[in-house]
Amino acid sequence: VGQEMYYIKDGEVAVFLSGNKLATLKPGEIFGEISLFYNVERTATIKAAADLTEVGVLTRRGFETLLLGNQPYSHDLIFRLYSILPERLRNLNEKYRTAINALSLITEGRNVKMGRGKGLDAALRPKGDFFPTITSEEARIVFKETKTFDADQIVFAEGDYGDGAYLLLEGKAKAVTSSDGDEKIVLGEFDSGEIFGEMALIDNKPRSASIVTITPCKFAFIEKGAFSMHIEARSNLSFRLMAFICLSLFKRIVTLDKEYADLKKQLGRDHQQ
Repeated sequence: VGQEMYYIKDGEVAVFLSGNKLATLKPGEIFGEISLFYNVERTATIKAAADLTEVGVLTRRGFETLLLGNQPYSHDLIFRLYSILPERLRNLNEKYRTAINALSLITEGRNVKMGRGKGLDAALRPKGDFFPTITSEEARIVFKETKTFDADQIVFAEGDYGDGAYLLLEGKAKAVTSSDGDEKIVLGEFDSGEIFGEMALIDNKPRSASIVTITPCKFAFIEKGAFSMHIEARSNLSFRLMAFICLSLFKRIVTLDKEYADLKKQLGRDHQQ
């Protein structure tokens, strides 16, 4: 279980999962950030990929001190996390979809059922309330429009242009993508108080998944232009909004990463049979 986040000052590092190289990180990039928030095991191995690689270390205690002191560079750190997390989740979504496809081939198309983050409840409780977030009153200021959907309706589809972000007020919804065989893959579920649709507004890429209501739902909505104005204002509210989004993305990354790890284990077992 990690306790620190790392910042690459010079050189580069390689990211490995199960012995396979996934990525190379260069100066200015960070890794290990999820361990600042949740009691979860490291999900990858990091190795120096160049001589004299130098990294800075930010401990959990140091991170808490930065945020509680409202230091100017704490805002820079929140913005950095806000900027990189969508790509982290997009990559994980694709890895999970690929693993589902591989397992479907091995099991000859039989339905693949996963545990939906089983055993993560305790780990997904943030370590404290030091991370800034928005209040209910501030949420009403940001998300001024409301929309309602019946059960089993598509809120938006994978590949759509990102026209806004949603805050779930009532009900339950899920994020789904499709396998190569056009089977639906559930990437995550949303309960009241959770935000989605924000990734496409952050990185200006198409929607990475479809959102489908499980029950009748009521959403608060903010369109893209208003969202950008809040973020670009760099006010205290905008940083708390970014922090709220970061916590949501962290939770989705941790949950799906656990699913992916379990799926890889199942894939290995089925391949040996």
